[in-house]
Amino acid sequence: MYGRHNPQWLPSSAYLLLGLGIPFSSLASVDFLARKVCAVRTRSAGPIPLSLLVHAHLQSVTCTYLKMLTRRAPSQKALSISIAVFVLIVIYSFRHDWHTPPFSNLGIDSGVLNHWPGLGSHGKASDLSDLRQLCEETTWTEGLWIQCHSGAAKDPEGKYSFHGGLNNARNRLQTCLRLGIDAGAGVVIPWVATRNQNALKSLGRGAPVPITNFWDMEYMTGFLGTQCPQLGVRFDVKGFKRVVEAPFRDYKLARYHTGTFRGMTAAALAKANVTSASITAETPVALLFGDTFTAWDYESSGELGTIRKDLFKALLYNQTLLGISTSIFELPELKDGYIGVHLRAESDWPGSYGTFQQQVEMYMAEMKLIKGKSGGELTAVYVSCGKQESIQIFRDKLKPLGYKVHDKWSLLANDPKTLERVENLLFDDKAIVEYQILLKSDFFLGPVMSTMSSLIAYARALDDPGNFFPTHIFPGSTKDPGVDGWGMRRTYPQVPVMKGDGKSMLMVVDGDDIMAYFP
Repeated sequence: MYGRHNPQWLPSSAYLLLGLGIPFSSLASVDFLARKVCAVRTRSAGPIPLSLLVHAHLQSVTCTYLKMLTRRAPSQKALSISIAVFVLIVIYSFRHDWHTPPFSNLGIDSGVLNHWPGLGSHGKASDLSDLRQLCEETTWTEGLWIQCHSGAAKDPEGKYSFHGGLNNARNRLQTCLRLGIDAGAGVVIPWVATRNQNALKSLGRGAPVPITNFWDMEYMTGFLGTQCPQLGVRFDVKGFKRVVEAPFRDYKLARYHTGTFRGMTAAALAKANVTSASITAETPVALLFGDTFTAWDYESSGELGTIRKDLFKALLYNQTLLGISTSIFELPELKDGYIGVHLRAESDWPGSYGTFQQQVEMYMAEMKLIKGKSGGELTAVYVSCGKQESIQIFRDKLKPLGYKVHDKWSLLANDPKTLERVENLLFDDKAIVEYQILLKSDFFLGPVMSTMSSLIAYARALDDPGNFFPTHIFPGSTKDPGVDGWGMRRTYPQVPVMKGDGKSMLMVVDGDDIMAYFP
């Protein structure tokens, strides 16, 4: 069967059973329940997700309600009113739990983000996570900060920003966290320079915007507060006694691995005559470092299946944008399941990454196979692409196969208010809206050279035992120095070709491979 995954029955549903059963219980039973429920305490370091707050409030209301019943027998009217209020709160929480999607742990929707294996509420370690263990074993220098950037336009405070696009900036942010841990220092998170909306190839030349425009910093700091509490995070440079500038790094130059960024930091500080004894919480020092894009080698550090995954979980997209995505995902056209397709035909897409025609041919061939797998049951397709005319060509070609192609424009045709809201978003904001829809698809198709498609394929297989790319994409290929000598070029025996695990399939071509340093 395709379509919505089974709902996750979270603890809030237990209160529903209590609410329904209380009026028929004996006083002794109510007293017992009161003592048990009121003994529960919700603990979470840092900002608490909405659903956890609702759950805690629901527990508190239940406790008060039970205590009232143990003290005196309420009147019929009082009992009816209290039950009505109680059930309304239960329904609110229950609905929130019910709509928690299967990929909530990947940055989907606001709310419950507590279900990573080995992690409890809001990232609290039930078993010691790899990230938490690394942070506990790291030697930290209080007062030392890594000010990350990539030399893009300055924000109002005068800090250099990260370049976009969206997932390149995401990598710069995640890498910044990893570099800070290696150096035993806190991190200063910059703004993000937007694309020129009329020239998408001009990354980082638009006006910078706060990083919260794209990512949920409240969640990130809360997650790190439990998984790596030693790692300080700040968003300003007020109070620094000194800023030391490290040599700027081209993103294709050698990456750092365990211990090497700490060594570079020590060398840069020594060259600037900054001693470790002079760095304190009262006299903080910042090391200005860029470019952080693909600056950490998870493969050489032996962290592909450990630290990389843990840090990936710390970054969730802007919840307001994901809320728009949810409103699209919940439309009836997609309720019975669908194939998600990332079609790249915009002006910033190089033909060497896979032409529009190649993508259409590869996806159609794959969708014929999917049709056989699903017995023809799966007929809906959601396409993410910035060019409506390209989507229409794809739609016309798929029609004879019995597929009905949807996009954000067609699905929101009867909701002009939301459609206008989406149309007014920045290019990369629109990508966040579409990310969730593609992530939740029953099958996903995209080009490997797109960082968004690679990110989606990685996220969909995040908790699988193996690693998606080494297991399903790279076999049979070779990685060679390439004409530029940077050792990033991966070549395959035959291209283009679709490769993947059957559920997530990427159109593969020869080109730069950054997956050892990404996401």
